[in-house]
Amino acid sequence: MIMQSHTKKLLMISMLFMGMKTDICAKADTYEEEVGGEEEKIEQPRIGNFALPTAQQPSSFISFGQNIVDARDLKLFTYTGYFKGCNQFAAEIIPAALYGIKDNVSIFVGLPIAAKFMENNHVSQGPQDFFIQFEGSLYEKNTADQLLLVTLVANMGAPTGLGIAALPEEESDAEPEVAVPVTGSGAPSFFLGFTASHLGVSWYYFTSMGAAFFLPHLGNKAGDFFLYQFGLGRNIWYSPDKWIFNWLIELDGRYTKRDTLKCQVAPNSGGNEVLLGPSLFFSSQHFTLQFGVSWVVSQHLFGVQNKQDYLIAANLAWLF
Repeated sequence: MIMQSHTKKLLMISMLFMGMKTDICAKADTYEEEVGGEEEKIEQPRIGNFALPTAQQPSSFISFGQNIVDARDLKLFTYTGYFKGCNQFAAEIIPAALYGIKDNVSIFVGLPIAAKFMENNHVSQGPQDFFIQFEGSLYEKNTADQLLLVTLVANMGAPTGLGIAALPEEESDAEPEVAVPVTGSGAPSFFLGFTASHLGVSWYYFTSMGAAFFLPHLGNKAGDFFLYQFGLGRNIWYSPDKWIFNWLIELDGRYTKRDTLKCQVAPNSGGNEVLLGPSLFFSSQHFTLQFGVSWVVSQHLFGVQNKQDYLIAANLAWLF
């Protein structure tokens, strides 16, 4: 019986939902107020976190969502991450694209690639699960110096990666202590969550929560999981219409249910992990770079599993 890697699922899915967000959902250029029954539009001053247009304003690092940009904005991403643990590591690259369907609705697609997944000397490489994500604003309030936003996130994953059901017979029958890393869930997945954020001239903070569900396939099923995330950031330096430089501290928690392998619950799978770490954010009119590190500060894994240590990641993007 194979123990599906908790680390790989954290990279392959959580970061897709969580990790790759370089845009704070907003229409931060104007706000509307009613005066005698008429709406007056006032330009937001280009200072602090509002020094650049919506797509280039600060956002979360690993946490999911907050990927709404203005209508017809197109942004291409390249995410790279390295997750290290005891007797294991995972290096991946995630090319992705974000497009603004409307000012308050976006579509986000990507195909993660496992550069190299290693666990107990077993190695896997190749494509992971393709994903398509839609996000829309449920509530938005703009003023001259702040933006309050609540969004709904819906994500669908296709099993384009190597799942347990696709492993060679000799590996799929391995003992539980022999963990063969996989690059996909082996079946379609669905995710639903929400984000709530506040973006001010100097400060930025947010929370996001959501859950992912996996369909069974050939008696195997990846464990469903629940995400709980929080972040706090502050503007360090800016130049109006030129660039923004911020720091961010982020907490990312994940509770995962046990996997099902060959119609049996896998005892050595699932658990709860909490990551905490800082990142730096820089953006110009078209370029965005975010780099950071997160340490596993709390970990309770079910059964016998290799524990995780830290994640190093970087996200580059270009706005067209």
